[in-house]
Amino acid sequence: MRRGNLLSFGRDLGLVQFTSSPSQIQNQMSQQISLFRSQITNRRFDGGTLGILEMLLISKDVRSSIEVRSSLKQFMRTESLCVLREIAHTTLEQKLSVLDFFVKAFALIGDFEARFLNPSCLLL
Repeated sequence: MRRGNLLSFGRDLGLVQFTSSPSQIQNQMSQQISLFRSQITNRRFDGGTLGILEMLLISKDVRSSIEVRSSLKQFMRTESLCVLREIAHTTLEQKLSVLDFFVKAFALIGDFEARFLNPSCLLL
């Protein structure tokens, strides 16, 4: 997604608001994280959820960015294992779709050591 389209997408979801107050920025970040977690919990593995994740990772504050990435990395590792167990008896197409989502999500987060990427885990 190009940056201009991404900002437009974020504004449409109410994720992008240009403020200067640190408390407002922190509150917006918390809301975005909550929305992303909700999407994953509700098993919405689509481009919209990846867009929310991408918006979360755009930050000018390095410290905040590192904390958010770390938190998301841990959450995604836990959720991906649960999801992989859940989809064990689905069609190959469904498995590949979910795996595609997680590969993209982990790439965005920068987690190239995700446990589920291990070839032995792909033997669903």
